[in-house]
Amino acid sequence: MTPLFASLHYVALALGFAGVFYRGRSLSEVLSKPTAPLANVYFGDNLWGLASILWIATGLMRATGNYEKGLQFYMHSPWFWLKMGLFGVVFLLEIHPMVTLIKWRMAKKTESTAGDRPTLQRLATLNHLEMTLVLVIPFVASIMARGGI
Repeated sequence: MTPLFASLHYVALALGFAGVFYRGRSLSEVLSKPTAPLANVYFGDNLWGLASILWIATGLMRATGNYEKGLQFYMHSPWFWLKMGLFGVVFLLEIHPMVTLIKWRMAKKTESTAGDRPTLQRLATLNHLEMTLVLVIPFVASIMARGGI
């Protein structure tokens, strides 16, 4: 089972990065063309959400199950706590985009409007920050897996 959870964890990383990248690219397109449809933003967001669920589930299995190094290894690693802190920051940054896009979907909003420009800009900025952190996390994870620098 260890290779399965590890592989799914890496797949989640790839899907998540692709999703957050695509959502950001789509937000930039909508910002440059105010009447552009939000469908691509929603697609990237869906991919990002699916990957997040898979990433968290496989991460919990790897950390708490008897599949990998064991919970003691992770609990005593400062790199693990840095990685979890970075995930926490990503989660906090994601609250506003998640809530906003859910509200827009519930309102069946399919096109952006001029009044949404500040919100769209804020979503794009948060997306870029999240994407940067998602790029940093695997480096921290690699250091953690090898016991530090």
